[in-house]
Amino acid sequence: MDDEALKAFIAGALDSDGCVSVKKSERGSVVHIEFLLSNDLESDKAFALLLRRFDIYARVIPGKGVNKIRVTGREDVTNLLNAVKDYSVKVKEIPTKKHLVSARSDKVPAEPVRRIAKAIIKSVPAKVLQERGLWSTVYSYAGGKYQPSRIQLRKIVERLGDVLTPEIRLKLEVLATRDYFLDEIVSIERVPYEGYVYDLYVPGEHNFLAEGIIVHNCIDEFDKMSDRDRSAIHEALEQQSYHHDFELLLADGRKVKIGELVDSLIEANRDKVILGRDTEILPVDEIEVLAYDLEKKEVVKVKANRVSRHKAPEKFIRLRFSNGREIVVTPEHPIMVWENGEIREKPAEKVTVDDVVLGVARYPIEIEQPGEPLRDERAAWNRQDYLYSLGIVSKIKKAPGRYEVAPTERTFPGELLKMLRDAGKELRFKLSKWYPARKPLVPEKLLREEIQRLKDHIKHVREVAEKEPSKALNYLIKSKIASKYGLTSQTLEHWVARGEQLALSIVKNEVEKTAERIEEAIKNVEELLDGNVNFLEVKKVEEIPNEGWEWVYDVTVEPYHLFVSHGLVLHNTISISKAGITATLNARTTVIAAANPKFGRFNRMKSLPEQLDLPPTLLSRFDLIFLLLDEPDEKIDASIAEHILKVRRGEAEVVTPKIPYDLLKKYIAYARKNVHPVLSREAMEEIKRYYVKMRKSLKRGNEEGVQPIPITARQLEALIRLSEAHARMRLSETVTREDARAAIELIEAMMRTIAVDEEGNIDVSILEVGKSSKKLNKIEKLVDIIKNLEPEGEYGAPADKVIEAAKQAGVGSKREVEKLIEELKADGRIYEPRAGFYRVL
Repeated sequence: MDDEALKAFIAGALDSDGCVSVKKSERGSVVHIEFLLSNDLESDKAFALLLRRFDIYARVIPGKGVNKIRVTGREDVTNLLNAVKDYSVKVKEIPTKKHLVSARSDKVPAEPVRRIAKAIIKSVPAKVLQERGLWSTVYSYAGGKYQPSRIQLRKIVERLGDVLTPEIRLKLEVLATRDYFLDEIVSIERVPYEGYVYDLYVPGEHNFLAEGIIVHNCIDEFDKMSDRDRSAIHEALEQQSYHHDFELLLADGRKVKIGELVDSLIEANRDKVILGRDTEILPVDEIEVLAYDLEKKEVVKVKANRVSRHKAPEKFIRLRFSNGREIVVTPEHPIMVWENGEIREKPAEKVTVDDVVLGVARYPIEIEQPGEPLRDERAAWNRQDYLYSLGIVSKIKKAPGRYEVAPTERTFPGELLKMLRDAGKELRFKLSKWYPARKPLVPEKLLREEIQRLKDHIKHVREVAEKEPSKALNYLIKSKIASKYGLTSQTLEHWVARGEQLALSIVKNEVEKTAERIEEAIKNVEELLDGNVNFLEVKKVEEIPNEGWEWVYDVTVEPYHLFVSHGLVLHNTISISKAGITATLNARTTVIAAANPKFGRFNRMKSLPEQLDLPPTLLSRFDLIFLLLDEPDEKIDASIAEHILKVRRGEAEVVTPKIPYDLLKKYIAYARKNVHPVLSREAMEEIKRYYVKMRKSLKRGNEEGVQPIPITARQLEALIRLSEAHARMRLSETVTREDARAAIELIEAMMRTIAVDEEGNIDVSILEVGKSSKKLNKIEKLVDIIKNLEPEGEYGAPADKVIEAAKQAGVGSKREVEKLIEELKADGRIYEPRAGFYRVL
């Protein structure tokens, strides 16, 4: 239908089954339009979508007898009345708007506006924002405090249009258009369905409109890959699989040997098997197993996606655990272990005795109680699995002529006790028993007792801080707190004893912040205690030869990639996120990049990360970074000019390279393919000596906070790569001391050019976070000072007191402090509710 016909149709609906409502009050008028057309939800949704054609946003509100189609936004109401004014008898004048109250349809995404607001703060002086009445609006959006609206964005464009950059103005104008609306997800439900699902592929944009919603077109799923792609990924999995006789626990309680299961399925479905090099893969949908949700720490029933078998290696690794069970896997197979405070993967060949591995406390299935006597190990396994189904953890022990299955308490890494101790130390908390923390595993009861003691201690210290702050200071590490605020321990104690408001607020604030950090540590431990978790200890690691087995086997469980058997959480061959699966693939790629300064020319007074549109986290990944500066130099300038002029004259010898291009290309290709240098002992010693020397130069003063580090393991790896590259360039199979020295010279020259702090010391923080360690410490001190001085003024921390306290704390001169304050404002960490007062966001 054409527009005029549709307008007449909408007018007819309004006149027959609609109303225009105007409610007046002292504060202003509220206008909305409502249609009561039918009780058919789909038809009413179609009518609401029809209104979008005339830039009208409407909501469908389900009712018992009839659904409501409601238009509430003032602009939407105006657009509807304008559309039907030539056809409807219900069109009326609507009152003038008194207040800028945004309708639901006027809201815009907060995150892009937050970024734009930060850019405005950086590019437009605060004085201009204040003069044009937009200072609080822009800073509120930069802090993410309010949901922005189109009305406000238009106001920003109107009032600041002459001072905004074209890029910022364009972004605001795009966001302020009414080409889209935000809506809220009100419910999510799983709908049972059997049959085909469908998709559209839209090149470029990869999205389309469906029922008024922008939806993505699904691409890159594993099931849509070609057979060759799928088999290639499985081939890359480095034989991370299970031995033929590994018993797999199914979700119905049955146990099957994985080899017999996969062999029978593949032989019965030969026409569906995907063949790869030394790999056979079969998609399946009838096998249900117990998967493990690592995030929720819970066992779930899921259907396996694929089974596969790969050519077997020459040897296997047999692991025995503290619950009495054992598994046999390929050497590269990942085992889920607890290391350095987290659950991570570790190849089976690198697992050692006393390593702690992840297990479960219960199976969420029913297993029939076995009646067989415990004469052999298999009977003991069956009894133990039955106990797991009841939520009872147990241990298998061998006795003369029989086996015993004895219930035990859940156990957890002893490192958790260390975590509680280290967190509690900040409030002078001590464990009741320290020696268990040195053991690989500790019982659940002990952990819960220590957690309760720590919670009681925190509660007591908080009460003391509220009633007697001077006593609460004794629970804190005085030297650390005093140093943080640029004081001595004696001065801080003296101020607290005298009842100085600033000192008392420091004590209360530090007690609360410390208590919150400890509570976060407790929460992390309790998440493990409350989950379906039981950690086990590796008791024996054994390498065994492959005695004639042709294949190793695997079951793929998406999206968890973990399944449960033997009381353990076991990995199913997966680490490259590609459409929901992950594969361990070696990426040997060299990245060479070039970038121009954001402001056109390089400023030596600013750090490199500040001048590139490249995050420091990415910039620090490059082994070498060089500055190419265009600086006046008579000799170089004359040489460049002469070269360009000769090229223009067509002098061939000028543009002919010293080494023919084809020869250089062949040289590089040959070196990459055939030369693989190995580090000599002399080269290793040279690199080690330099690394240790640089780390020793780290000045470890009494100053708290981030310490400047001249070199990290990342630069050490870069040194190794560059040394090998230098040797490869010489077509040498050995990395010599001279190669190592050449690499050191390159790294040193780079660091001294782009990673030197205010005092001339090398500091890799400049590359990794964009600021030197000293500057980071000053910024954190300043933020803490503002936070503690906020109660001093009605509108926040007074500027003069902030500057004075910062000067006393050694942050810098008045000018330096003011500069840091401006940076904090630009970064959105603090704001100015009124001129001369600051608050922390």
